Amino acid sequence: MSKAALIATATLGAIALPASAQTVTYTPGTQYDVAGLGNHVATGASMAGMQVTYTTFSGFTETLTWGALGGGYAGQCGVMSSDGGYRFVLRFTCQEDTYSSYAGYTWLLSYAGKDQFTGEQLHGELSTVVLNGASSRTVFDCAWTGNSCQQNGNTATEVGTSGSDKGWSAQNAGFGNEPTFTYSNIVGIGGIAPVGDIYEQLLIDFTGRNFGANGSTAYVFYVDTDHTDPNSPIPSPWTSTPPTTVPEPSTYALMASGLAAIFGIARRRRTA
Repeated sequence: MSKAALIATATLGAIALPASAQTVTYTPGTQYDVAGLGNHVATGASMAGMQVTYTTFSGFTETLTWGALGGGYAGQCGVMSSDGGYRFVLRFTCQEDTYSSYAGYTWLLSYAGKDQFTGEQLHGELSTVVLNGASSRTVFDCAWTGNSCQQNGNTATEVGTSGSDKGWSAQNAGFGNEPTFTYSNIVGIGGIAPVGDIYEQLLIDFTGRNFGANGSTAYVFYVDTDHTDPNSPIPSPWTSTPPTTVPEPSTYALMASGLAAIFGIARRRRTA
C-alpha cells in the first residue's frame, strides 16, 4: 500500500472515532477578569471555601462548602452531604497538589441514592456535580497544547495564561461510571482577553450512568486547579472585574463643556 493510501486510511479511521470518546468540553460562559494569577500549586486544603452543588434526577439539590473533613476522613479535604456524608462525599487529600494526580493522588466522589441495606429509596441516581471556584479563588486548569485544551488528561505541551503553569485536563481514573466534564466561565488576567486554558467552573454530568441508583457508588478522577490571588490559600470573595471603558473624544468634549458651565455659574455667584 502506498504512503498516500496509508495516510488516507489513517484519516478515515480518525474520522470514524465515536463522538462519545470526547468526554471533556470547554465553553466560554461568563467571562471573568482577575488581577493576576497567584500560586499555581493548589492542594485540597487551599481550595477551602469552594462551592460544590450536587443534584439528583429526583430534583433534590444541595450546595456545600469545601473544607477539612473530620471523622474517618482525617487528612482529607472536601464536602459531605448534610446527613453526615452518607448520601454524598467529594474529597481530595489536604496536603497534595491537584496537579500530582498523575502520581496517584485522585479526587474521590461517592454517592448513594438508595439505602443498600434496607432498600429505601433516598433521592435516586446522581445527575450533576458543579464545582464553583469563585469563592475560594480557585480556577480549573486544562492541559493546554498551544491553541486548545486536550480532551482527556495528559500533561500540557504548552503554558497557556501568563503566570500559570502546565495543566491537566479532567480525566477518568479507570473505575467506570465515566461522566462528562464541562469547563465553563473562562478567565482572563488583568484585562487581557482570556487565552482559554483556565475556567471558573467545572460541571460533572452523570446523565445516563445510573450512578448511585442502587446503593453507594464511587468514582475516581483527575482535575487540576490553580489560584488567582498571590495571597492564596486564604479564601476571600472573588468577583468579575468589568473592563475599563475609555470615553470617546466626543464624550470628553461634553464633559469639558459641562465643567466649564459649572465653573461659570459658580463664578457669577461669587461676584453677585
